[in-house]
Amino acid sequence: MSLMQRVERAQQQAAELRAEPRPPATTNALTEDQRYRIGPGDMIDVRVFGHPEMSGERRVDTFGNIRLPFLEEMQAACLTEAQLAKAIEERYRKYLRAPQIDVLIKDYQSQPVAVLASCRRSV
Repeated sequence: MSLMQRVERAQQQAAELRAEPRPPATTNALTEDQRYRIGPGDMIDVRVFGHPEMSGERRVDTFGNIRLPFLEEMQAACLTEAQLAKAIEERYRKYLRAPQIDVLIKDYQSQPVAVLASCRRSV
């Protein structure tokens, strides 16, 4: 095979590779449906930037609600951290200009997990 033939073949293979559809790149990011949902018993830390008096840790009650300064009781259960932060932000807009809210889960209590195993022999 001559050098020209090799170059042409390599160019043809490269063109075929570019033409093949590629699967979408996978990411490690979770979709909104896969993220942890807050539930009764969870301890969350609500941070209101620039307003420490409005910030603090709150335990989600048995009905799935939390209480925050200046706001009525609001539902936290079944929301992700981002969804709850957005809901709090919307409510604080009555009192603050452009509030910035962070919500972090400090203690996971609503979704207990049990790990079961068996042993062949005891040690």
